[in-house]
Order: sequence, then structure tokens, then C-alpha cells
Amino acid sequence: MARRRRPRLAAALVAVAVANLASIFVASAEPALSFTSEAQAGAALPTSSDAFVFDGSTSDIARQLYLRHAAGETVDPVLPNSIPASVTARLAPLTVSYDNLPGLLQRALLWDSGYVISPDNDAVQIWTLGGRSMANLAVSTVEYATTGCTALYCGQPDNSSYSANEFCSGPQMLTAAKCLMDDFDSDASSHLAMWSNGGDPDMVPQIRAVLHGWRDLSTNASYLVYAVHTMSANAEPAYGTCNANGYGSLVVPCYPLSNTSSDVVAVMAAPVASPWLTTWIKKYQPTTDATVSSDSESDGSGFNLWLLIPIILSALAAAALIFAAVFKKRRRLRSVYWQRDSPADSDCSGRKSKPSGPLTAPRQAAINRTSLRRTEQETIGEFNRTLRLPGDDDNASQVEEPSPDFDEVLPRPRRNTAPVPRTTAPPTRGVANAARGSLPAVQNIYSFGVLLTELDTCEAPFHSTLGPNGDKMKPFLILKQVVDGLLRPSLSDACPPRIRKAADACFQHDPKLRPSAAELVELLGG
Repeated sequence: MARRRRPRLAAALVAVAVANLASIFVASAEPALSFTSEAQAGAALPTSSDAFVFDGSTSDIARQLYLRHAAGETVDPVLPNSIPASVTARLAPLTVSYDNLPGLLQRALLWDSGYVISPDNDAVQIWTLGGRSMANLAVSTVEYATTGCTALYCGQPDNSSYSANEFCSGPQMLTAAKCLMDDFDSDASSHLAMWSNGGDPDMVPQIRAVLHGWRDLSTNASYLVYAVHTMSANAEPAYGTCNANGYGSLVVPCYPLSNTSSDVVAVMAAPVASPWLTTWIKKYQPTTDATVSSDSESDGSGFNLWLLIPIILSALAAAALIFAAVFKKRRRLRSVYWQRDSPADSDCSGRKSKPSGPLTAPRQAAINRTSLRRTEQETIGEFNRTLRLPGDDDNASQVEEPSPDFDEVLPRPRRNTAPVPRTTAPPTRGVANAARGSLPAVQNIYSFGVLLTELDTCEAPFHSTLGPNGDKMKPFLILKQVVDGLLRPSLSDACPPRIRKAADACFQHDPKLRPSAAELVELLGG
């Protein structure tokens, strides 16, 4: 039995060491796996000499924000209730924190990654037609004319003009839309234009998500359109009016996710990122991290040599534990086998009269063997108690030591059957108790979000996730995108908003941003 227990102990210790090493390698490999796209490589920054004017003909809001930054303007930081996982994953390879970026760059990063801010300060996701850039969502005057809607024409201070929608139904407007917006909470519909192509070249555009919902009195039909507005709510003119003595603004209509057919949703995808924005972000990298990154790139390897220190220490600790356990076990067994003054010998030598006859020698040998076996089992019991793993104390009431009161002489039919001590019974209760308390709270919160998606969809997560070629995505690719924060379990279209909001909070890529159990109860309670 000692020989069987020793390999199990060694295997357990080696498994712990391997798990530590694997976690270190995975942590060091994640940035290398995600730092591959052209967008993360960087490109030349825009300049004021470029043929670019923010006049409503383009939705390149990120470029306009950078030009205002280059002109010396500053704005307050924009801090949504939770930072989107894709934004965090985009910053992770660059070792940059979202909180350390200036307000203009924060707005540009959110927009370029496909997010706008709702009235409740949530980051609302946008998918674009064919996965196009967020700079190509503006609806031109020609495209608007094809919808059959009428337009309102207004003048601007630079003697130019802009247009806004006048008479237009929801389906007509959406025929020109190039984006799909996730659902968000809004107290009321805004009485504003849902399409406009104006713009001030010197303005700092906002990225507001606005709900447009109304009922047509003539047909009694209800319409719902989401839109991105770039002017503050206080400055934007009401529907059907012009901005007197001022400029218009860019308004981009989008499909609402909850009220859109699956055919339209199928042609929408996450927007492609702008490479030059990475160059802007790199300006805010920490000096030490930038130095280490440049050294790694010059060596042609993304592995940090400092990670060898915990790897070596983990290996040495595992080897020391194995050596100490094996040495202590052998030392005790050797002392037992070489001990001649056993309790059985003392008991037999102290008797005044000994039985005579042919049974004397076999009985004496059986007594010696029984005593030696009992001593060995007691030693193994002490060894097991010494090396008991954490959590085994809970099971102490169920594990009993072998009784030393074995029959000194076994009957003949039982001489070929080895007695099995009860200590070999698997301590399932202790293992279960240890397993229930082993997961960190942040992993339990993420698992709760997965449970919500399974209860909502009645399907396993990612069961129908497709790759770029239309085939079912491989498990390794799904795992990689989940680790990078680019993929997470999805909910059905009929999922209640508060369940969707709670699940989105559970899936935050940064564990620190995930809610606590009390906060989840508040979210689910509405």
C-alpha cells in the first residue's frame, strides 16, 4: 500500500506545480496571441493638412476628435458604467489603462471600437454592415433620397447648407441604415431628427445613443429607430426645425437589435479598427513597459524572461516536497521493519508457560507477521495524517484507522485473502467540501452569467458560433476569443432587459469590473 500511495502523492504535487506553470505561460501568451492585427501595429496619425472636413458627409468621429486634440482642446473623461471587454482587450497588448487616457482619446477609442453612450451612461455596442469601419456609416443626401422620404433644408454660418429628415416612416429610414445598435434603456423617445448631415469643422462631436419611437396617427403603425447623435441634447434643434444661426450636426440612423429581422442581423459584424488610433494610444504607454516591450521585440520573442523566476521557484518547491515526502516515508518504514522488539515478542516472552506441540512454531510465526503488519499499518496511518491535504479535516469523522485487533491466526480459507483497511475508502465528502469553496468569486460571477444565457436560450454557449468561412468555429478559436475578450455568450432577442444587463455585467473581461452577488440581486430585481 505504501508503494501505491507514494506515486499518488508525487503525482498530486507535480499536478499542482504544472498548474502553476500553465497559468504563468497562459498569462504571458495572451498578449502575444492578440497582438497580431494590422490595427494593433499602428499607422501614421492624421494631420490638419489632410483633405478632411467634419461637415456631416463622413462619420469619422475618431479623426475629428484627434484633430481637436492636436489643436489643444480638452474635455472631461467619459467613464461608462462598465468598460467594454473588446476595448480592454484592445488596450491590454499595449499595456495602457483606459482610465489613463485623455477624454478625447477615450471617446475616439469607444467610437472606433463600435460603442456609443446611452442616456443611462452605458456603453452600447454597434455592429456595421459587412463589418465596415465606423467612419463609413454616414447616410449621404443621395442615399437618403432613395428612401422616398422628404428632407428639411437649413443654412449654416459658413453659407453652406445641411439637411435633416422631415416626413419619413421607420421602415423608409432603415432602408438607408448601415448599422445595428444593441438595445438600451431609455425613459422616453427623443423628439429630434433621426437623420442629419450637418457639421461644424471645429466642434467636438458627442457619441450619444438616442431612441426614436413613435406611432403614425394616420396608419396607427408603431416605429422604432435608434440613432447616433453628435451634438449635445441641449444644443440640438428639435425635429422639424433648423439650428438658427448655428451649424447642424451628424445624425446616423441604425437598426434596433430587438426589432430587426435575422436576415439583417446576419449581414452585420463588429467594425474593423483604425490602425492609426493605435499610434495615438501608444503615446500613453508607461515608460518601463514600453522599454520591456521594445527589448522583447528586438529579441524576436514575446516571452518575458522575468517569468522564469516563478517557474524555477515552482519547480524547486515541487521537487523539495516530493523528496521530503518520499524520504520521510522510507525512513519510517525502514525503522519498522528493522525493529525486533515488537509488542508481540514482548507479550510472548512474558508468558510463564508456552504451548507445546506441532502448532507452536506456526502460531508464533503468525503472531510475528500479524504484529508486523499492524505496526506497518499504524505507521502508514500516521504518515497519511502528516501529509493530509487541505480540506481533508472536514472528512476526518468518516476516515477511520485500521483496528489493531486482527485475529492473530487467520482461518485456513482466509489465509490467501489480504485484509483491506478502511482508510482506502475514498474521502469524497472532504473533496466535495474543498471543491465548493475553491472557485474565486469573480469566476462564480462569470459562471452565473453563463447560466443566465443557458436558461434564456436553452442551448449551450457558443453552440452555433460560426467562423469567417461560415463553418462552425473550432473550440480552440472560441477559447482564444473568449480569453481575448472578443467573444462572450449571447442572449436571445426575447431576453428581458434586466437579465441582459446582468449577464453583460457578469461577462466583463476585467474581473474587477464584474458585480458582486449583492449587486446582481439588485440588477435582477429591476
